[in-house]
Amino acid sequence: MFVDWSGDSMTVVDRLTGIRSVANIFVASLLHSDMIFAVATPDMKMRAWLSSHQDALTILGGRPMKITPDNASTAANQLFKGGSLRDVNAEYFRFSQHFGVGITSARPLKSRDKAHVEKAVDIVQTWVIEYLDDREFYSFEELNTDISTQVDWINDRQGFRSKNISRRQLFLAEEYPMLNSSPVARWSWSTWRRAKAGMNYHIRFNKHFYSVQWHYAGRFVDVQIFDDHLTVFSDNQINATHALKPANMGYSTADEHVPEKHKDLATKWNRERIEGWAASIGAATQELISQMFHARTVEAQAYSSALAVLSLAKKHSRAQLDAACRNLLDRHEVPSVRKVAEEFHDLAREQTTLFADTQPPLSTDPSPRSKKSPGPRSFHVRGKQAFVFREKK
Repeated sequence: MFVDWSGDSMTVVDRLTGIRSVANIFVASLLHSDMIFAVATPDMKMRAWLSSHQDALTILGGRPMKITPDNASTAANQLFKGGSLRDVNAEYFRFSQHFGVGITSARPLKSRDKAHVEKAVDIVQTWVIEYLDDREFYSFEELNTDISTQVDWINDRQGFRSKNISRRQLFLAEEYPMLNSSPVARWSWSTWRRAKAGMNYHIRFNKHFYSVQWHYAGRFVDVQIFDDHLTVFSDNQINATHALKPANMGYSTADEHVPEKHKDLATKWNRERIEGWAASIGAATQELISQMFHARTVEAQAYSSALAVLSLAKKHSRAQLDAACRNLLDRHEVPSVRKVAEEFHDLAREQTTLFADTQPPLSTDPSPRSKKSPGPRSFHVRGKQAFVFREKK
């Protein structure tokens, strides 16, 4: 299969703002049947490049032995500056491994290597882009529907190679049986990041917490994020897998990740120790921390929040923290770090206002003070006798 981007693009118009966005056209073609695939994407970045490949393979219903791209940056990297040798892009290589296909980039300055796909691009530019040029499209879905209709017309058109046959008929008869079956697991775009598991053996991603095996608390792990799930790796092994959840500061905790005794954690923090710290601050603080633990299904889920509340006493005072907790309890509010911090600020503001109102005036002298001390300063000023005015001749 040969793949490339079309040099000509199309346009998608935002119905509300009228802003026009460029629609880049990806083109793929098979060598024997000239079967064509085309799709519009909002950019030519790696995700659009690989997703377009997957869409093409899905339409074909199988995978070829080899894919030949042009030397786009999403396909190949230059090995050294000024050289002609190129290596397959790492993301592209992982994609090829998933599908079990080879990647052979066209050689630079060797037009014959990509002549086949350039012919397919010319056909798409004539019978798709130019044909639809007088229409306005308000979404990529709408545009791709019409592109698909035109591409189907190209593939089903009789008289291909001056014979009573179409591209699709030739593909189904001679090329489709040669394709390998696609993998059972569907490919999904993914990104990688490094994360540190907290003392509660959870990592944070997009304002949600996901558990890992408890003995990895405090250690760094690698996280692969897909469209609908994430996988955590440690020591090159899968540590955990979770479905992605909304950004609601909630917790996703697997039962097998929870230790039998939380005090076995390497961090040495447990509920008893945290509540003991809270009790040393005050009864209201102890009660609020206890409520935070009761609100969580798994004990460790409250560790970070509880310690964040208690650490506020280091920035302010233990009495202020206990007073803030008492106010929240009196209002029967659900405790959280944010609410305690806001209550802290409110109390500090009230005390500042009270202090300002009770301060005595700096001076009881009602007479205004002069900015300059009195005294003769005329010795720095020369009189009129120092200047001579002459008439101009």
